[in-house]
Amino acid sequence: FFFQAEDGIRDSVASRGLGDVYKRQGYEYMSPPFYESGRAKKNPLTKADVDLIWDILQKYKPTIVYAAGDLTDPNGTHRLCLRGIIEAFQRYSKDAPELWLYRGAWQEFHPADADLFVTMTKEELAAKREGIFRHQSQKDRPPQPGHSTKEFWQRAEERNLGTAKLLESYGYKGLYALEGLMKYKGQLIAQTLYKLFL
Repeated sequence: FFFQAEDGIRDSVASRGLGDVYKRQGYEYMSPPFYESGRAKKNPLTKADVDLIWDILQKYKPTIVYAAGDLTDPNGTHRLCLRGIIEAFQRYSKDAPELWLYRGAWQEFHPADADLFVTMTKEELAAKREGIFRHQSQKDRPPQPGHSTKEFWQRAEERNLGTAKLLESYGYKGLYALEGLMKYKGQLIAQTLYKLFL
């Protein structure tokens, strides 16, 4: 189950967003109040946002949730989304799903920090690129490019190819591209995220 906070994924046009990349899994459009500011800077996170996330979790009862852990996102959307998800997770008394964090265009998890790497073939990386193209907000240069003027798909591909090359330098062979994931480990990470980013 993916929580994604990009305006392209919420577009009503068929076949937009991650549904194409992740084997056409169903997805539900969310309009969290914090996101609907009409500008790059988002509204503060409120109980209404957390309630919406909790309702989705209760409706689908996922065993694994993936969320953006790209906290260097310049407009703060990913930080707010992750904070809302963490607050919703704190409502579980038992049987909470696993929460896995992925990174976006801005940076990758260092191999020492990642708990899992997903291997990608050339064809799978091309499918990921197609998914990025289908996000309305990520088709061209990012509005807050930071230190790079490259487009999102170029950053993502360089990141995934570079991670594979780095692990090959450690002795792992036959890797084309890799996506690093970090497993959310409860209060320790939550406190760190709140202190550093939220």
